[in-house]
Order: sequence, then structure tokens, then C-alpha cells
Amino acid sequence: MKTKFISMILVVALIFSGFSTTAFTKDGNKTGEQLNQQLETVITNIEKNVNVKSDGISLNEINIRKSIKKEDIEAINQLAKEQGLDVVYTKKSFIDEITKGIKETNKQIQNGELKALSDGTLIENNDENFYLQGGSTYTTGYWWGKRHYRSTAAAAKWSYGGKQLALGHVVAGGAVAFFSMGTGFVIGAVASSYYFAFTNSIDYYNGLSNRGIIADVTWALVYSMRTQ
Repeated sequence: MKTKFISMILVVALIFSGFSTTAFTKDGNKTGEQLNQQLETVITNIEKNVNVKSDGISLNEINIRKSIKKEDIEAINQLAKEQGLDVVYTKKSFIDEITKGIKETNKQIQNGELKALSDGTLIENNDENFYLQGGSTYTTGYWWGKRHYRSTAAAAKWSYGGKQLALGHVVAGGAVAFFSMGTGFVIGAVASSYYFAFTNSIDYYNGLSNRGIIADVTWALVYSMRTQ
């Protein structure tokens, strides 16, 4: 099935819905509800300054910088650490990751690979089966990153591929292919702990039901996961 790229202005509260709803931990770090609310606020505020038109996606970086606070970046970095992502974001570097993903999407629009529908959705220009996609194993794209739907069997296969990356084994296409980021997108060095955390999440949610999983991976590689 073709990879579907969708980018539109929408409420993205579900992006980070995979966390628990507990309060602060004993060491003062935020968990669950606090991380969820703060990250939702970051994405929603960015969303207010993003526009999708037939000629591409644009954003107001000045307003976006103003909308993100110090505690927002601290929450993102706490989540990144918990997920094994070997990075510490600043406001600038986090915004840079978002804009980098948008720029690569815009290149696909300009090259005629993608087209924008009237509702802001972006689909492959030669994809005649978009409205008939169905099934439970496919990938869609948004301005913030990628949403992956995987059936139980496909999720297990995906987990295996991630474990191979974690072990340093050569996998066709590497990390870019693993996350379906597109040929123009380059992912820097990612620690093995990130892949282990990601595949552990796949295994956990895949074991909760027989409906498979949904994984939201932002351009900054911070992710959430839940069952379908």
C-alpha cells in the first residue's frame, strides 16, 4: 500500500494521548497529564501559525517562537529522555526540526509528487485510491510528522525492524525508511535506547488488543502510541 502524506490544520490533542494521567513524580518531574497538556499546548499553538495551501505549507516562525515557553521545552526534553532519544532540544532546535519536515513536504508539492485537496489534505499526485485506502496498515503525514497505522502482524514486523536498528544491524533504508520520513529527510544519529524504547512501546500496545497500533512520530522524533 502506498504511503499517504496528509498535512492539514487540525486539533492534535491525540498526538500525545498515550501517557498516563498521574501527577508529579517524587523528584518533581512531570508525568502523564502534565506532559500531555503541555505538549498539546505546544502543538496547538504552532498549529495556529501554520497554513496549508495548494502551493505548499507556510508558517509564521516569529509567532511560533513567541508561543513556546521554557517549560514547554523542558517537558519535551523530559519526554525525549524517557523515550531514549539522545538529544536535548532548545526552542530553536525544536522549531528547526518541525520546519525541516515541512520544507521537505513542500519540495514534494513543488515537484508535483503531492497535491493539496480543498480541505488542506496532501496526497500523492498519482494516488487514485486515497479515499479507498481502508485496512489498518498505512501511514499518513501531517505538518507535525507521521501517523502510522499497523495491524497486529505488521506491528510485530515493525518492532522486529526497529530492534535490528537498535542492535546496529543494516536495515534497508535505515531510520528514514523505518519512520517513512521520505527520501529527502535525513535523521541524525539516534541512540539504540530510542529504538528499544520505541519497539517496547510497539510490543506493549500491540499486546493490549488484536486491533493493532497507532504511532504518532513528530519531526522531532518524540512520539506517542496507542491501540487502534
